[in-house]
Amino acid sequence: MNYAKQTIINNIDELLEIGIALSSGNKTKKVLDLILKQARVITHADAGSVYFYKNRKLNFEVMQNDTIEFKQNHFGNNDSLPSVPVTCENVVGYAVLTDKLVNIDDVYKNDEFDFLGPKKYDDLTGYKTTSMLVIPLKNINEKVIGVLQLINAKDNKGNVIPFAKEYEKVFEALASQAAITISNFKYLNKIEDLLNSFVGSVATAVDARTKYNANHTKRLVKLIKKMVELINARNEKEFLNDYFTEERKEQLIMAAWMHDVGKIIVPLSLLNKGSKLGKRTSLVLQRLDYIKLKTEKKYWKRKAEQENLNKGFQKKYKQKIALLNNVRNLIIKTNNGEAPLNVKEKEKIEKYSKLRYIDGNGNNKRWLTEYERDCLMIRRGTLTSGERDLIEEHVEVGKNILKDIPFLDKLKKVPDFVYMHHELLDGSGYPDGLSGDQIPLEVRILTLVDIFEALIASDRPYRNALSIDKALDILEGMVEEKKLDARVFNLFKRNKAWECLEDYDQNV
Repeated sequence: MNYAKQTIINNIDELLEIGIALSSGNKTKKVLDLILKQARVITHADAGSVYFYKNRKLNFEVMQNDTIEFKQNHFGNNDSLPSVPVTCENVVGYAVLTDKLVNIDDVYKNDEFDFLGPKKYDDLTGYKTTSMLVIPLKNINEKVIGVLQLINAKDNKGNVIPFAKEYEKVFEALASQAAITISNFKYLNKIEDLLNSFVGSVATAVDARTKYNANHTKRLVKLIKKMVELINARNEKEFLNDYFTEERKEQLIMAAWMHDVGKIIVPLSLLNKGSKLGKRTSLVLQRLDYIKLKTEKKYWKRKAEQENLNKGFQKKYKQKIALLNNVRNLIIKTNNGEAPLNVKEKEKIEKYSKLRYIDGNGNNKRWLTEYERDCLMIRRGTLTSGERDLIEEHVEVGKNILKDIPFLDKLKKVPDFVYMHHELLDGSGYPDGLSGDQIPLEVRILTLVDIFEALIASDRPYRNALSIDKALDILEGMVEEKKLDARVFNLFKRNKAWECLEDYDQNV
């Protein structure tokens, strides 16, 4: 039995290991690296490469070389190695275009192909490329998706020799496995690209429903990425036991993109409600103007009919005009919801809402409807309890929307993070009133930066943007109330995480 056949038999276990790795769902990068390694072991190749084929060019994806102790595994972003044009003049291009395995005994004695690239590589590294075995990689549709290349076969004494013919069948089998791996990788990438595109479109659509929320999600994602970067820098002792792997990071970022998806069902009248009365503000003020106009008309009509008006009538007229002015001023003052409604203001609104007038159709109506009164009675903010309940439903709706999306396993917690992003550590959040350890670190980060971005945003309908210092004071107060995570807040504040936002204003 010759040396090549004995080598193949001795490495049956390694071949089986590749098959097991392919069926077990291991990382594509690791499997492709394993295939190249075993191809080199079986053929006693000193070096090898795997290329991906795209836009009529071949790009290095995995590269190994024992002699110069070089081993590079890199997917999709290798700027250090130039791509190889696919032409019949170079051997890898020829393999792609002709769909043929190529076995070269000595590249320096071969006139059939242009080996300028390998020779330049040799000059740069001091390496000597001699024998070469190349095969195109094809998917199930017989479409070329890459190339597998082995360099410098060696005998049992370490001398470089040509690749034995017996290796070619095994090499073809390994190439087939490599093609499966690359196809799976490309397919998975397409799925992820499609999902990311969908998520980005949905997030943009949700934010675009109202001009007051147009940039919220994009800014939130930037803050999330900065926080993950700070934690992974390992400079904060509070987070030495925490680390965000790439998958964990992707999951949190996806949750940030999707955190407000449930707002797709929230009426625009609520999302755009910049005051307690909202669109009814002008209606209420017009009603007061109408009552005032009728009062003045009645007065001047009586005065035209009577030379000397009754003093009691004049006094009532002046009192009513003053009352109407007071009501108008009170509504304008309290309608924006920025300052908390005090007891006296509340009593006045209750009193004024019971006053009545006769409309143009002779109907006896109140100055303020029940809904208008309820709106003006809001202690702080612009939403009634019923409106707030409706907005808070967005987390439940968001989870229901996301749970039907077939997320990859690495993103399976996204719906839960979206559902929990309004929970607070003291149990006062919603929707389930979770507390303490029930709330994972990802959600604690998402909650804090979501609140911060809302506080400093200049595009909110219900108030002006706060300064960074004022926003931090509010967050610190929530930390002291045990609502927000102190570790997350300290990391955020110490490192000025908000500086990742190009358009933030320190002195708003």
